[in-house]
Amino acid sequence: MLLMGHPTELKDAESMLNQLEMQTDAEDTDRFEIAEIKVAEDSELSGKTVADLHFRQHFGATLVGIRRGQEQITTVNPEEHLLGGDCLIIIGKPGVVQELKKQAPL
Repeated sequence: MLLMGHPTELKDAESMLNQLEMQTDAEDTDRFEIAEIKVAEDSELSGKTVADLHFRQHFGATLVGIRRGQEQITTVNPEEHLLGGDCLIIIGKPGVVQELKKQAPL
């Protein structure tokens, strides 16, 4: 983008643009997304516990729930075994969530 004008006005414009950029960056770092990621029927995750997987450390997102058929598991115990076909409810930074969506089913 090219801005033209009096030096004082250009300095004001630069300041405003920098503030907008900083605000956008701050919003991105403070924002979280929630998503549902399916576990493949033949997934290596199947049969493993949440604790075994170190889910947050491995995937960079927090597992907050599991939908297993009609069952809703809203308090995920570290000893909960994941099963093929489970839908994992995760929360994380937008980039992490988008990357997990690309990998789905896990």
